[in-house]
Amino acid sequence: VLKYTAIGRLLATAITDRCTIDLPLALPVFQHLMDGPSFRPTLTDLEKFDPDSHSMAVRITNMADTMFAQDG
Repeated sequence: VLKYTAIGRLLATAITDRCTIDLPLALPVFQHLMDGPSFRPTLTDLEKFDPDSHSMAVRITNMADTMFAQDG
């Protein structure tokens, strides 16, 4: 909760003073601010945010378990 205090005060001051703040937030950050601790990003969220990372995550997800086995 304390980690949001500064941004909360900034936004509250902006609302009180009727100021607009040009604060571009990445969609996952905005979703986290709106949903709080219950926010759990999905692959769909990742696809919207970073298509290349999404592609890599999908490829990793589709890999066979044997690809991750360690020789030992």
